[in-house]
Amino acid sequence: LKGRGFNLENTRLTDPRRVKKLIAVLAISFCWCYLTGEWQHDQKKR
Repeated sequence: LKGRGFNLENTRLTDPRRVKKLIAVLAISFCWCYLTGEWQHDQKKR
Protein backbone atom coordinates (compact mmCIF):
# COMPACT_ATOMS: atom_id res chain seq x y z
CA LEU A 1 0.00 0.00 0.00
CA LYS A 2 3.01 2.25 -0.02
CA GLY A 3 4.39 3.92 -3.07
CA ARG A 4 2.42 5.23 -5.99
CA GLY A 5 -1.19 6.11 -5.47
CA PHE A 6 -2.55 5.10 -2.10
CA ASN A 7 -0.01 6.56 0.39
CA LEU A 8 -1.50 4.96 3.49
CA GLU A 9 1.13 6.65 5.67
CA ASN A 10 -0.31 10.07 4.72
CA THR A 11 -3.93 9.32 5.69
CA ARG A 12 -3.48 10.46 9.32
CA LEU A 13 -5.31 7.35 10.53
CA THR A 14 -3.95 6.50 13.97
CA ASP A 15 -6.57 4.09 15.30
CA PRO A 16 -5.49 0.54 14.35
CA ARG A 17 -9.12 -0.58 14.14
CA ARG A 18 -9.87 2.02 11.48
CA VAL A 19 -6.80 1.04 9.47
CA LYS A 20 -7.88 -2.61 9.74
CA LYS A 21 -11.38 -1.73 8.49
CA LEU A 22 -9.93 0.30 5.62
CA ILE A 23 -7.73 -2.59 4.51
CA ALA A 24 -10.66 -5.02 4.83
CA VAL A 25 -12.84 -2.81 2.63
CA LEU A 26 -10.04 -2.55 0.07
CA ALA A 27 -9.59 -6.33 0.04
CA ILE A 28 -13.32 -6.96 -0.41
CA SER A 29 -13.49 -4.34 -3.17
CA PHE A 30 -10.53 -5.88 -4.97
CA CYS A 31 -12.04 -9.37 -4.78
CA TRP A 32 -15.40 -8.13 -6.04
CA CYS A 33 -13.76 -6.33 -8.98
CA TYR A 34 -11.64 -9.37 -9.83
CA LEU A 35 -14.58 -11.77 -9.73
CA THR A 36 -16.72 -9.38 -11.79
CA GLY A 37 -13.96 -9.24 -14.41
CA GLU A 38 -13.69 -13.03 -14.46
CA TRP A 39 -17.46 -13.33 -14.87
CA GLN A 40 -17.48 -10.82 -17.74
CA HIS A 41 -14.60 -12.62 -19.42
CA ASP A 42 -16.49 -15.93 -19.20
CA GLN A 43 -19.63 -14.31 -20.62
CA LYS A 44 -17.73 -13.01 -23.66
CA LYS A 45 -16.39 -16.50 -24.43
CA ARG A 46 -19.93 -17.83 -24.90
